[in-house]
Order: sequence, then structure tokens, then C-alpha cells
Amino acid sequence: GTPSGVATIVVRGAADGKGNPLAPDSTGTFTVDAVRPTIVNRSPDDQQEDVAAGSGTAIVVGFSEPLDEATVVDANFALRLGGVLAPVSAIYDSAAQLVTIAPSEGLLPGSEYTVEVSSALADLAGNRTQKSDSWTFRTRVPQLLSMTPVSGSTEVLVDDGRIEAVFDPPIRRQALQAPGAVEVLREGQQIELREAPLFDEENLTLRFEPTEGLRPGSRYKVSLSGL
Repeated sequence: GTPSGVATIVVRGAADGKGNPLAPDSTGTFTVDAVRPTIVNRSPDDQQEDVAAGSGTAIVVGFSEPLDEATVVDANFALRLGGVLAPVSAIYDSAAQLVTIAPSEGLLPGSEYTVEVSSALADLAGNRTQKSDSWTFRTRVPQLLSMTPVSGSTEVLVDDGRIEAVFDPPIRRQALQAPGAVEVLREGQQIELREAPLFDEENLTLRFEPTEGLRPGSRYKVSLSGL
């Protein structure tokens, strides 16, 4: 193909319809751009672990040159959780040559994602990327930071029956709907909860309460599974 750079075109020996020659020779220059745009950086990086989960995390892709904004559309970017497509929106910063891929539902903790960038992206001269690109990263697994009442406590006040568990990163809300996700046992027997456990994403706190409250002189065990 034609290499990139400044090209010169010279027209000689041309004549009009009556045979009058073109004088002098006509010369013109133009710039040829034959370089394809490439990805020069990405975040999260390929095979990166412990990526923050939640709604505040996005994927950012940097390109070697400005892109044709008409090609920076949602359909040219994909995010897969396993084999399932997660809806995303693509936002282009032409000054920084960055595309931000924002997952509509955020990133789930403890999950492996694959990012796919289409070969339909093109630069301002119409050169498309050499091929599609993809990479994989994994979000952090939620860790239990603290419990209230504290595990092993023997002098817990029974006036407030609420139980709290603080996590980082956030747990998956969907996981709370699974049977046995949150259980409270009194003296080895499971007891009912007053309402479905609620997770506060702002404070990263899971809250729940036994229907019967806390009874004096009783031993309780809290079981959290699959969160």
C-alpha cells in the first residue's frame, strides 16, 4: 500500500478539449495516512486481579491516534461476564484519545470479565484497526471486615436485635436472594428474620434482624454463604 507521509502529484502534457496544452505543469501535494489506530493502554489491564467492583468502576482504553467519533458506538465494545453480555455505554474523549466503557449495572465482585473491542473502529482518515482485541480481568472477592455484635461476644445487649456485617468490596445483591445466603441460629436452631437482609452500598454494610429479636442468655450463630 501507499506509505504515510506527504505525497506530490504532477500533471504534465494535459490539454483541454481544443488541444490547448496545460502550461505550466500543475503540481499539488497532499498527506497520506496509512497508519492503523492501535490500543496503547488499557485499564484494567489484561489478567489483572483484584479490580474494584461496584458501579464506580469503568474500563478505559487509550488509542494511538484520534478516532472517527462515528465509529465509537456502544455496539463496537462488549463486556462479557462468563458467556453473558453485560450492557455497556461507550464515551469518547477526543482530546485524550480515550474511550471509557461504562457497565450499565456496574461490576460484580468475585467475577471474571472479558472486554472486546471491535475492528470496526477507525481513525480520522478511515483506517480501521488491524483486528478486534480482547482481554480479561477479575474483580475482588468480598471480604468480611467486621460484625456487630462482634464474634465471640458474651455481653451483647438484647435491646437492639439488629445484626450488621461490613464488607469490602460490595457483595452482590443477587446473592442475597439465594436460599441460605443469610441464616441466624439460636442454640443450633434456625430462626426467622424480620425482613429480607438489606445491603447498604454506601456504607458497605449488610443489615438483618431476627423476628423474635435477641433473647437473654442465648447463644447465636450467624451464617453467611455465597456472598
